[in-house]
Amino acid sequence: MNKKFDCQVGEVFPIVDRESDSNIVLVQQAFVVCNALRSESYSYEKFLVEFKLLESMVVKVLNARDGEDYPDDLFYLEEGSDMFSRVYQTYLWARFNVNMCVLSEEEEEFLQKISEMSVNLDSEDEYKVSCLISAYSDILSLLKKKYIHFEGIEVIEDSICSLNMILD
Repeated sequence: MNKKFDCQVGEVFPIVDRESDSNIVLVQQAFVVCNALRSESYSYEKFLVEFKLLESMVVKVLNARDGEDYPDDLFYLEEGSDMFSRVYQTYLWARFNVNMCVLSEEEEEFLQKISEMSVNLDSEDEYKVSCLISAYSDILSLLKKKYIHFEGIEVIEDSICSLNMILD
């Protein structure tokens, strides 16, 4: 019996036939972004660097597809299961998380005012240090009630810790 081996029976293709090698690089970067978001070893700033790199890679591919025969609506990428679709879905997920953490102008002003509060603090005056700790604690309590993630929470927690060391 002569069996003919055909890799393409049943629409099965080796990965190199279905995807370009540039998609493999995109998938690797998408994994880096996922890890950067979920790992405590990455700071928010390091995560943003990885996210911006993924974003630029995705935009580059989308711009290249503009000249080709792809639909204008990107819905096909949101539902797709090919490598680039999965990368695009990861990008959308990461972008949503980044957008949720963007500081408004009021929040940026708030952080500036918080840093100004401690600039002229006389660290020898225990009463003033104690008052600042109380003010920071009250502000922190309100922030935790209002925000799940806000950069100011960590800033204030660090300030309280530093001020408590002065009092000790």
